[in-house]
Amino acid sequence: MLAQTYSWLRSHGVDSARILYFEADEAWLRHGSRILDLVDAYERHLRSDILMIPRETPCFLLIDEVQSDPRWDLTLKILYDRTKSLFVLATGSSALMLHEGAEVSRRSHDVRIGPLTFSEYLWLKRGLEVSRDLKDEAFRALFMSPDAKTAWGRLNELRHVGYLNALGTLPHELEEYLIVGALPRALALKRNDDIMRMSLEMERRIIERDLAGIVPMDEATKSKVYRLIHTLALSDRSSLESLSRDLELSKPTLIAVVAALERAGLLLRVRPFGSQATRNRKTSKYAFMAPSMRAAHFWDAARPLDDHRVLGPLLEDAVASGLHMRGWTGPRVQVDYDYHDGGADLLVGNGFDPPIAIGVGYGSKDEMQIKNTAERHKIRYGITISERQLSLSEDGNVIRLPKDMALMLL
Repeated sequence: MLAQTYSWLRSHGVDSARILYFEADEAWLRHGSRILDLVDAYERHLRSDILMIPRETPCFLLIDEVQSDPRWDLTLKILYDRTKSLFVLATGSSALMLHEGAEVSRRSHDVRIGPLTFSEYLWLKRGLEVSRDLKDEAFRALFMSPDAKTAWGRLNELRHVGYLNALGTLPHELEEYLIVGALPRALALKRNDDIMRMSLEMERRIIERDLAGIVPMDEATKSKVYRLIHTLALSDRSSLESLSRDLELSKPTLIAVVAALERAGLLLRVRPFGSQATRNRKTSKYAFMAPSMRAAHFWDAARPLDDHRVLGPLLEDAVASGLHMRGWTGPRVQVDYDYHDGGADLLVGNGFDPPIAIGVGYGSKDEMQIKNTAERHKIRYGITISERQLSLSEDGNVIRLPKDMALMLL
């Protein structure tokens, strides 16, 4: 992103002398220099204080791995307060540490980068492009219609436009995406085993570097955190009480660790649908923001990755994650689930209107989950995501959505 920004600035006539790029971690390790040290050196290069930079010819500061400077947030606050002629774009691999930057919370625009969506994966892998406007229109049709018949009618009109229904994709590509394709780095690797090891190594770095800097923990606790993630990957619904007991981890520490894993972008908490008391009392379940991260734990547990019992949870992760990320840049999206036996896998709403109940299955999927939830809660309509073709149920209350198409519009 920083390289693209640099190229864009140069293509728009910005002199290279007005653009400073550096990696904060390398500057610290090689020279013991912090961000302010480099800005001071930049001022000497410009032969001018940054306070004197003219507004009509601003300078641009591009910083990678910004969290490597322990006081990065205070530093950026100082720069922001000193001049409005210096544009700062800072990136970092530690979402958790960047979230802790309280000093810049009111002075910055925070852009979260999630895992690849299915359409992004297809675009990067072989140039299959889907119009963003088309995806947005289809998403609104599916989740913002007053009833299932209206949603199905609008969606049916759009299905033959572009590649909305994944026309042209190969049969195995959805499976590949769920297992290895949500992480951009995996595109450069050929063997699934290498991708699985890379994913687990990324997770280890989150625990060793990011969590350990936020939640005090010794080596024994770090080991328990890995066991916690492994347990959640193989069984997404476990009460905090049982996890605390099984892992021999105090409940306050467990709560702090799980919250940190959410902020780090590894886990997505899906809360039980109902009143606030119900949401606090009943057990949450956890999706993985990148289904590939859960797949790595199935691989580590020697589970066959082409089994529908494995692909089903990965597909549910991709749907929950995609809906959650939709809320980052658009209208609010609240993702819950029906905690009753046989209830809907997901309940999607905006916090005001009745939610939409979703059942997810990699193979076949009937409407029983939707009907069970509709008997307990007022819902707008239902959606099943499975191998079936796009159609409307006989009673007109459930849209049957093929899994390829579902992921293409997220």
